[in-house]
Formats: sequence, C-alpha cells, structure tokens
Amino acid sequence: DDVSAGIQDTIAPVISILSPEENKIYQNSQIIPVNYQVSDNQSPVEKIQSQVMLDGINLSGNNIDLAFQNLGEYKLKIIATDEAGNKGEKEISFQAKTNAQAIIDNVNRYATLNLLKNKADKTVLISRIKLIQEIKELIKMIENSWFFNSKTKQKLIQALEEQTNWQLDWLVKYI
Repeated sequence: DDVSAGIQDTIAPVISILSPEENKIYQNSQIIPVNYQVSDNQSPVEKIQSQVMLDGINLSGNNIDLAFQNLGEYKLKIIATDEAGNKGEKEISFQAKTNAQAIIDNVNRYATLNLLKNKADKTVLISRIKLIQEIKELIKMIENSWFFNSKTKQKLIQALEEQTNWQLDWLVKYI
C-alpha cells in the first residue's frame, strides 16, 4: 500500500522573489529583471502555474522597464498555484526615482527607439538637463563657500533655485 496516496495536499507553494529587491530604490532608466523561485511540498516546479503582477496588472515578459513607468512606489506580486489548487502569494514593494543622469540616459534611449519628434529634441533636452546639473553644483559650491556672507549666500542660492525651477518648467512645457 502507498500510504501517501491518501494524503491530501493542502500546503500552498512557497515563493521567493530575488529581483526586484524589497524596498530598493531604482533609477527610472533601469530595466529590472523579474526573478523568482517557486517550490512546493508535492507538485514539481514545472507543474506549478505562476502569475506575475505589477500594481495589479499582469506583467508580460521577464523585465520591468522603468523608462516607461511613472516614478513612485510599485508592488510586484507573484501568485503560484500547485496541482491541488493551493495558492501561494508573495508581494514586495520597490520604488522608481530619477536623477539628471537617469533622465539623460532615457532621452538617449528614446532617441535610439525613434520616440522623439526630431533629432534636435535630444540635443535640446540633454543640454537643458546638464545646465540644471551645473546650477545645482554651483549651489553646492556657494553653500560650502566661506567667501560669501550668509545674506549673500541666501540671495545667490535663491536666484539659482529660481533659475533651476524656470529651467524645469521650460523642460516640462517643451516635452
């Protein structure tokens, strides 16, 4: 007699998400591979059905291309169902943020994919972003400078921050 034949499987599959990493902050120019492992007490791995969802929407493919996603927090959920119908779930959160270099990388990528209206857009966008980077560096230099008194520092920094905001507003309107 096979004693195990009468035992009913009531244990859900176990899921381990390797990538993306829990609570990690990714730059929005990154392509994140979705990598996970599923195991079960009775069903072989090849018989376990898996579903991958990003913010409640089925994910097609094995990567998350953040260049085409909004900034902010995301939830990746894996649902695995074994042969007996037991469902296991695992959910992690991660964030997409940006910086000037990530934006430049995305502009270059969009140009390569012919997503920009014309070739001049790439040059214009990258030069404005680099200008904003240079203004931010200048602000840091002024903040750390002993040459200016605090009132002068404050006025210079305020003027440069206004210039940065103007450049950002211009970029938004241009795009």
